[in-house]
Amino acid sequence: MIPYPHSPPPTPVLPLLSTPVARPLSSRPHPSFRLASAVVPPCCRCCCKKETAADVEKDPNWTPPSPTIQNLPEAEYFLVSKASLLELLTGCNSCSSGKNSLSFTEDAHALTCTRKCTSCGNASKWSNSPVLETGNASSKEKLRKVNVDMVTGSTVTAVGTARLNNFLKAVGMNTRRGHSIGTKTIENVFTHAQDEVFSRIQDRIRKGEKLRVAGDGSFDTRGYSAEWCRYFLVDADTGEALVHVLMNKKETGSSGKLEVMPCLKKAIEILAGKIGGIQFIDTVVTDRHSAIFAMMKQDFPTITHNYDPWHYFRNLTMSFIKDPSFTQFKKCLHGPPPLNFPYIQRDG
Repeated sequence: MIPYPHSPPPTPVLPLLSTPVARPLSSRPHPSFRLASAVVPPCCRCCCKKETAADVEKDPNWTPPSPTIQNLPEAEYFLVSKASLLELLTGCNSCSSGKNSLSFTEDAHALTCTRKCTSCGNASKWSNSPVLETGNASSKEKLRKVNVDMVTGSTVTAVGTARLNNFLKAVGMNTRRGHSIGTKTIENVFTHAQDEVFSRIQDRIRKGEKLRVAGDGSFDTRGYSAEWCRYFLVDADTGEALVHVLMNKKETGSSGKLEVMPCLKKAIEILAGKIGGIQFIDTVVTDRHSAIFAMMKQDFPTITHNYDPWHYFRNLTMSFIKDPSFTQFKKCLHGPPPLNFPYIQRDG
């Protein structure tokens, strides 16, 4: 046979020198796939074989993703039912099948739970509010934040302990021991601030100055059914609060309408005791009230009694609204305020 002109020459076949022998398994190259017992790479830990603790320790480059919190409301506290709280605390955080034995401790509105798993024995504590940091390491002065917030909120909003407790009882919340936890702290802070204020007042009195104070009161209920009266005296020059009086109608000896005069009288007496006598009070400014005028003239004749212009012009404005014909002007008890004087004198 004549070969095709463009075909390559035949490849020579070399004779076998020996019989082929298979290599041992130990010398074979590593296969391209991993065995079932091999360490799972970090990228496969989400969907493949679960790694052991030893596997994680051997891999220094892998770290778990950072936890995230989404759509958390801005409120400081949340209402949680007892059933939901028990469901949250009963499960063990260390073992999947264990259940916790729970022991609760109440401290006013603060709740602390001691947990211990019946399977693995893991023990932990949980509380609904952190402990406020104080300079005193004594355990007796450890205050939970929720207790201080509840007392502060009821105080600054003038809700009062009784009303707040009634509301808490109505919604099924604990009211045991009320607000006694935070009351001592607030009293200590108030007393410290008052000491600083009256220390400055004593310095002014030693220099020959006298106090000009302004007072006003409020009731817990409008009309003739008020049971409580709250009265404040402030320094008219600095605006600092000096005296706060809270009186019940029973303390005034009156069975009818609660009046503000006993509260003002008590506030002036407390202030006089703190500064060393009535003689250091120059002026008391109040709203325009005939009963207050009579009480000041009888009980404190050495004190100049003035009316504050805010109530005066507010009453005039209300008269304008109710009586456009201005016929009520003839009932005014005094004339306009003098020039260069911040208050309206009681004698007009």
